[in-house]
Amino acid sequence: MAAEASSIIFENVTKRFPIGKGNSVEALTDLHLSVGKGELMAITGPSGSGKTTALRLVAGLETPDSGKVLVDGLDMAPVPPHARGVSMVFQSHALYPHLSARENLAFGLEIQKLPRAEIAGRIGRVAKILGVEKILDKRPDDLSGGERQRIALGRAIVSQPRILLLDEPFSSLDPQLRTELRDEIRKLRREFGLTILLVTHDQPDALALSDRIAVIHAGRLEQVDLPEKIYRFPSNQFVASFFGEMNFLRGRVRNGIWELPLEGDQVIQIPIATVEVINLIENKDLALGFRPEAIRIVDEHSNLAGNVMVTIRVEVISSEFAGSIHRLRGKIGAETIGFNARNWIPKQFVRVDLDLSEALFFDSATGNSLKTINI
Repeated sequence: MAAEASSIIFENVTKRFPIGKGNSVEALTDLHLSVGKGELMAITGPSGSGKTTALRLVAGLETPDSGKVLVDGLDMAPVPPHARGVSMVFQSHALYPHLSARENLAFGLEIQKLPRAEIAGRIGRVAKILGVEKILDKRPDDLSGGERQRIALGRAIVSQPRILLLDEPFSSLDPQLRTELRDEIRKLRREFGLTILLVTHDQPDALALSDRIAVIHAGRLEQVDLPEKIYRFPSNQFVASFFGEMNFLRGRVRNGIWELPLEGDQVIQIPIATVEVINLIENKDLALGFRPEAIRIVDEHSNLAGNVMVTIRVEVISSEFAGSIHRLRGKIGAETIGFNARNWIPKQFVRVDLDLSEALFFDSATGNSLKTINI
């Protein structure tokens, strides 16, 4: 029987690391984040943002300088790592090279002096879920990268933790193995009812696996939300750019209309309908943000009919064949944008329709999304 899943709360946690001569750097700053029982939350952000520090605080490998880490409402500060009901899978497999896969799985259970029959039962159950039954007698050097990562996952699970911490578990795997391992994690979660914190800088892994995503940048929480909302309604330009490609066109609001002058007499104009919002942003610089899929080349078959659109002339500066589509780069005035084409015939200029229902405005001064604007 697996242990019951647990909730996790980072309660205004700050963590600093010394950097010499009495100085320190803040890895996390006033982090407040709640993870529900049985939830799989991805913590993501660029390298050095504080993601792994958050995991290590839950595991008990680090202690907060201020604030608390709570599990099921209990402050973890006095609880040693081995008593927290937490297992962690590191970026490196960290398997014992002189032990077989089976012995690696059994190592922690033998230290606990569990009965042999129970150890065998736990290993057999996890090995079946992960599909590693035929490799249990091999040593790590004889296993592929994907097999080693499965054994590392299995070793974390056989101890029946309440919380599973995953630190970049897919980073060394090729795309097919990443997809397979995501499936294995889903199976383990269903079977054992775990609360899982996944640290990754890879956006597809976060979007595919998680119930919610927390985006951290320079130690600060930028946004926590459902994967679709993180992608479609980012809270600021950093989140928008970090999750997938986001194009930005920088213009100014005059008389309730966002304008971007281009070469010659061409001007992109987008009315901003809400009077209350107009009063707040009149004469302000705003960036119009949109993803490549919001653009269709005018002479291509378009499924954007019925949406509010603006047509723009784009100078094409590069193209890359990507299987089912061509990925194009183009210039709109001084800005470079990315967009896609299904059937691309090389040409210097194209006219594109921009679907405004998929666009957002951002305050150029603060970078924050202006979600209240309805076009």
